[in-house]
Amino acid sequence: MSEPGPAPTPPVDPSAGAATPSQPQTPAAAARQATFAALVRQPGLISFALVQAVVLGGALLSALLLMAATSEAREDLNLPASLSALLVLMGAALGGQLSITATFFIQVSATVTVLPLGTLLAIGCGVYLVARRRAPVDGSSLHRAATLQRCAVEALATGLLLGLLTGLPRAGGDSGDGLSVSSSPLLTVVLVSVVVMTALSAARLDHAAVIGLPIGLRQAGREVWALLVSLGTVTGAVTLVAGTAWALAEGVPQALALLIVYLPNLVVVLLSLATLGGLVARGEVAGLGVAANSSEDSLVTVGDLPVGAVLLLVVTVLLATVVAAARVGVLRARSRGAVLARTWPLAVAALALSVPLLYVLVPARMSGGGEMVSASAMPSGWSFITVSLLACVVSVLAEYLPAWLYANANQLLRVMVGTRAVTEWVSGRSSLGGSMGVAQGTGQAGQAEGSHTWSYGTDPATGAATATDLSTGALFVEDASTGQWVLQGHPASGSPVSASAEVADPVSSDPVSSDLAAPGQQAPAPTASQQAQALPEPQPMSPQARRRMRLVLGTAGLLLVLVVVGMACVNFLNGRRGPDQEVEAYLDLLSQGRAEAATQMVDPGVPNSQRALLNDEALAAATSRVEVVTVSEPQVEEDTAKVSTTLSLDGEHFDFTFTVARGDRQYGLLDTWEVTTPLVVPVTFSSADGLDAISVAGTDLALEASEEEYSSTSTTLQYVYAGTYDVGVPQSLASYLTAETSSLIALPASAAADMLMEVTSEPTQELEDLVLEEVKAQTESCASVPGNTDAVCPSEVQDTDLASLKVTQDASGLDEVTASSFTSEQIIISVTQNPSQWNKDPKPRSVRFTFSGSIEWPEGGGEPEVTVDSSSPSWG
Repeated sequence: MSEPGPAPTPPVDPSAGAATPSQPQTPAAAARQATFAALVRQPGLISFALVQAVVLGGALLSALLLMAATSEAREDLNLPASLSALLVLMGAALGGQLSITATFFIQVSATVTVLPLGTLLAIGCGVYLVARRRAPVDGSSLHRAATLQRCAVEALATGLLLGLLTGLPRAGGDSGDGLSVSSSPLLTVVLVSVVVMTALSAARLDHAAVIGLPIGLRQAGREVWALLVSLGTVTGAVTLVAGTAWALAEGVPQALALLIVYLPNLVVVLLSLATLGGLVARGEVAGLGVAANSSEDSLVTVGDLPVGAVLLLVVTVLLATVVAAARVGVLRARSRGAVLARTWPLAVAALALSVPLLYVLVPARMSGGGEMVSASAMPSGWSFITVSLLACVVSVLAEYLPAWLYANANQLLRVMVGTRAVTEWVSGRSSLGGSMGVAQGTGQAGQAEGSHTWSYGTDPATGAATATDLSTGALFVEDASTGQWVLQGHPASGSPVSASAEVADPVSSDPVSSDLAAPGQQAPAPTASQQAQALPEPQPMSPQARRRMRLVLGTAGLLLVLVVVGMACVNFLNGRRGPDQEVEAYLDLLSQGRAEAATQMVDPGVPNSQRALLNDEALAAATSRVEVVTVSEPQVEEDTAKVSTTLSLDGEHFDFTFTVARGDRQYGLLDTWEVTTPLVVPVTFSSADGLDAISVAGTDLALEASEEEYSSTSTTLQYVYAGTYDVGVPQSLASYLTAETSSLIALPASAAADMLMEVTSEPTQELEDLVLEEVKAQTESCASVPGNTDAVCPSEVQDTDLASLKVTQDASGLDEVTASSFTSEQIIISVTQNPSQWNKDPKPRSVRFTFSGSIEWPEGGGEPEVTVDSSSPSWG
């Protein structure tokens, strides 16, 4: 135990009626006059000027960052980087609001509000440091009420100055469209005044002003501050490093500028997500004269983040929780065990603080069109509960973690909270209400101090801490407002200590000697320092327990490593399973001619009768298939992604956008995406030549005859993958016909309406010879008896009273021939009538005509059936 301290001042005995003489005080009016007189003197003016410089400097730096971050947006709006634009952005950096007005055919306005907590926090810290350093020389701390009034005047003056400087200018565009951008002077005045007032008051108010607050309130404030600093520092540092790495890797350094200005906003959102809260984005459109129609809210949770980001976020929050628990724990009185009764103030304070923080300071809001259109992004409605639960976890851990770290990882504890804080915690000087905490922790366990034995407890009526001197029966109660022990009950009759004996004040920060009390003086009540020193120092674990702990920690570490490696593998695999990778895999199948695998991967959703060309044989026989030129980064919106590609077909480039839908996670971890847009083209094949089938890429397609009465066109609708295909007649007809249109180029750009592919054919020489042979046979029949009487023969040769009938000119060829009909060249048959009464010597007469007929094709191919149907006169 340390050396005895100076003799303490005895507490006041309420029954003795003793009164403490009051100290003379400066009248309020004189103090106020002196405080404001000091403001207009040189030291006060210098302090005021330094405050203005801090606020202006913070606003200017933030405005420069915002100007760099919004360079592309300003170019789109034709908004130059001018002094007025800089002042407007300074106003946005202080007030958090930008108003944009433009006039096209009508006037359009929009207002964006996002409070830059990073700028405001930096300004508040800067003003605090300046005011703290200048307080001893600028006369700003002469009187408590006067100090608050002076702080209010300086804060309001600063707010008005910045509001006028940044709120009045308007930045205009160069396009002449009436573009105007401005900030909100009212928000600037309010926020700057509040921040400066808070920082000045915290720096200038003396210690007595804080001591006058209830101990419980002061202790809760210290713990809340430690919680905010720990969570904000750890999470903010990791977020800044990770965000910087991401911005540089993605080539978007302007995002880094926004990250600096809005870092606290992002930290709060990340803590909300990490505690299983959410981020809600919603939009609302109000029609004219109708009720507001809200679009569906978009909820983002931690599960929507990449696996690597989730892992980093969880590890960061766990580390921040441990640091916060250690820092909060050393602010409480050291006790023999956990005192869970003192954990609730921090949880309640965090709950009260989280509501305005999450739903007032952090949200981003946008409105436009006279409030007809509005949008916002803010933490979900249950996020304040999840964040408060994190504070509860920290508060409970604070009862266990400092003692365990002190005994087993002392250096780590000192790194987390600082050597001074550890020393004060061990000696009992860290807690404002330490005696109460220890009393609750020790219950009725007696503790010897010199010749006196003390019993600690709690007054059931008031909840105040009590200490009873078991040797005299004296009862001390801790005054919550001053932290001093006050004698409440006198020793019983016959006690060796007189009721009028003086008792010592136990609030000395130095340890009290355990020597016997001086004659005529009662033993002092226990101090927080005495109680902490009366407790044994936290002892390290036994070798057996340490081995068990090492085994547990080693196992946990191994599991953590496995989890980290597993998550890294999952993240690596998910990086190769994105929407763009699925599109690339689909296009690879098509470029390799694997149509059936591509169809299984992305089903076109068409009837089986229209899938005749969606097979490997047809795609493999294509003379040209698609090749990938570029695949762009996917544009992901919720569970749907758009992937833009540039493809090449036979050297011709074209663009195509795939839609990809998110599927169920494989094994609960691996992302799955499904391409929903097939790269197919609907093509209607038709033929007016009477063909009942055609051949496309070696695949025979049956044509259906038209239902129209006078139409000879046959058609079929088929789907093909993008490519170039040979088109012809079936192989069974190849000896007699060839296709005039020999190639089909199927491009997706033509898929807005069905492609129409009209197949026309030309007869081969073999078909012409076959038809000509039939024509000649019919000619011989018509030039002989009785064949001349056939209906297809010319009427002139159908006479039975003929002297002669012979062919003088046979058809040398065909005048016209198609796949279904033909017309021969001119045929001449010489006809001589028998002599008659009126014509004794008839002369031969030439009959000139042509034959026409049809060509019919048997099913399954083979030689066509040629039929001469009629004859027609021919002149010439």
